[in-house]
Amino acid sequence: MLDAVHDITIGYAQNIVQAEMDMAVGNFPREIHFHIVRYPIATLPSEEEDLRNWCEQRWKEKEDLLEEFYKRKQFPNVKNVEIGMSYRLKIAYTASIIFYTIGSLLYMWVIFTTYWGDRKSVV
Repeated sequence: MLDAVHDITIGYAQNIVQAEMDMAVGNFPREIHFHIVRYPIATLPSEEEDLRNWCEQRWKEKEDLLEEFYKRKQFPNVKNVEIGMSYRLKIAYTASIIFYTIGSLLYMWVIFTTYWGDRKSVV
């Protein structure tokens, strides 16, 4: 059974990734900030209208939180914990880039050879 609702807000202090193509060209976020609040189920309203109002209030708080984050580049009133990229994560990151690149090139090669491979040149 569900015992809590977690409100997770994510902020990017520098470059914001908007699409997969951003990552394909190496535009990865340099910093990712998380703001997490746990709400035990017992503290949530039980009536539908009250729960709707509660959710709307959380969304307003989230918007205010993100507005403040993008001004200061950190969430207010939180303890910042630095977590560097581990060696294993760097390897996984590099491997995923290599895999994505090779997979994309292989896909383009298959499409190209399938479409143009059997055509005879016209002189």
